[in-house]
Amino acid sequence: MTSIESSDGGGKAITADVDGTQPVRHRFDWDEIPPSEAVCRAIGVAMNSDPTEIGPLYETVDLEAIDGLLRSAEDDIELSFTHAGLLVVVRGCGEIVVDPVEN
Repeated sequence: MTSIESSDGGGKAITADVDGTQPVRHRFDWDEIPPSEAVCRAIGVAMNSDPTEIGPLYETVDLEAIDGLLRSAEDDIELSFTHAGLLVVVRGCGEIVVDPVEN
C-alpha cells in the first residue's frame, strides 16, 4: 500500500492510501478549483500518477459541461463516468470519489 499526497490548488492535499482496490475520496470547494481540474487531480491520485500522464479526460467527458453544471447546481446533483479503468463520481457538494472498475 502506498500513501500519496497531491495538492488540490486550494492549499490542501488529497491524501490516500493507494493499493488499487480502495476508492479515493476528497471534497473540493468549487470556488477555489474548477470541478474539471479537481477530477483530473483526483484521478491522478487514484492512479498514483501525474494527471498529465493519464489519457485526456476531454475524450471521455465534456469538461466545460462539468464545470458549468457543478458550479451552478444544487448540492444533490451527481455525475458519474468511467475513465482509464476508474469509476468517477462527482457530486455538487464538492465530493469526488474515484474507484477502480471491477472486471
